[in-house]
Amino acid sequence: MPPDHWLQGADAIESIRLLYEKYFVLQSDIQTEIDAFRAENFDANPVFAVHVRSLDKGREDPEFLRDNADMLPVLDAALAEDPKLRLFLMTDSETVLEQYAGRYGDRVFNTDCARTEGIIPLTWQDTDARHRLGVEVIKDTYLAASCDRFIGYGGSSVACMVACLKRWPEGACTLLGDNIKIRRNWLLHDW
Repeated sequence: MPPDHWLQGADAIESIRLLYEKYFVLQSDIQTEIDAFRAENFDANPVFAVHVRSLDKGREDPEFLRDNADMLPVLDAALAEDPKLRLFLMTDSETVLEQYAGRYGDRVFNTDCARTEGIIPLTWQDTDARHRLGVEVIKDTYLAASCDRFIGYGGSSVACMVACLKRWPEGACTLLGDNIKIRRNWLLHDW
């Protein structure tokens, strides 16, 4: 950046956050959905957001399953330390939703959104509701960014966006594995 540029000195993540703050405004209907969900589901108790991708990411990253498994001890410790802590679960997997509900019971809550029951990502499925899928992921992302803590898989654009949307206190935001917002993308075409 030139010395006089307003982003001079900001790292990649801080630059993304500042650009979003300056230029991005949610559509009012999406903001209304986010506000309504928060009013109905968030209370004075602290909330730890967790983003768990379905198994499709395992095709791209051999460490994916380990990174997903590494979330559980972090969550277990946080929940044991604070009995009032709740988990906001973002996932595209019905299986993951069932696993977390079985493990953590009524401390887990989530939005009502489309989920896959296999390893075929929602984005690859034939649906007429593509706009709604986009609204659901934006809604979940902004809800997670409003939580007290966050953990997610660094190979997921959604988790990395949660990490970018606010200036998290030290230790409050954890991405397991490489953050795709700052690693070289070998899948892009080199023109």
